[in-house]
Amino acid sequence: MNRALMAVAMLAGLAGPVVAQNEPVPDGLSCPVEIAGGERIAVGEVTLNPDVTGYCIYYLVGETDFEAVTMTLRTAPAGFDWRAAYQAPKIERGGMELVEEGTRAMPFGGDQQVAEVATIKVAEKDLGPISESFSTLWVFDLGNGRSLSLEEEYNNVSEPMRAALREALLETQG
Repeated sequence: MNRALMAVAMLAGLAGPVVAQNEPVPDGLSCPVEIAGGERIAVGEVTLNPDVTGYCIYYLVGETDFEAVTMTLRTAPAGFDWRAAYQAPKIERGGMELVEEGTRAMPFGGDQQVAEVATIKVAEKDLGPISESFSTLWVFDLGNGRSLSLEEEYNNVSEPMRAALREALLETQG
C-alpha cells in the first residue's frame, strides 16, 4: 500500500468507521459520492469528539503517489472551538506551526459566506519532492445554531489540486 493510501486509511480510522458509499449522510451536510474528481471515502455521525455531529471525508489523488489531498467536512453546534479541537493538537503534539490566519469570503451553498481560515505546516524529511505538509481549516458559522468546517490536508506537491474540490464541496452545502 503506498504512503498516500496508508495516510488516508489512518485518517479514516481516526474519524470513525469507514462506511459503504451508500451510507446515509449526516444531517446538515451535503456529501456527494463523487465531486470535482474527489471520492467520498467515509461518512458518519460518531467521532472521537462528541461535539461533532457529523462528517464526510473525501480523497483526491493525482498522477503520482505524492499528489493527494484529503478533505473532511464536519458539523458541530455554533460556538464549537474548532481551533482547540483540530488545530491546537497538531501544533502541540505534531510540531506544526501556524503560517496563515484570517477571514475570507467564499462561495457557499449558492451564496457568499465568511469563513475563519487557518493554515498550519510542518517540514518533511526524506519524502523526496514533498518538503512540507499542510492543514488548512475553514470554519463557517452558519447562524442557525450550527457551524461547519472544511479541513484540507495536503503537501507542497498536491497544493494546486485543492481549489476545485473545495469550491465544489462548499457550493453543495447550505
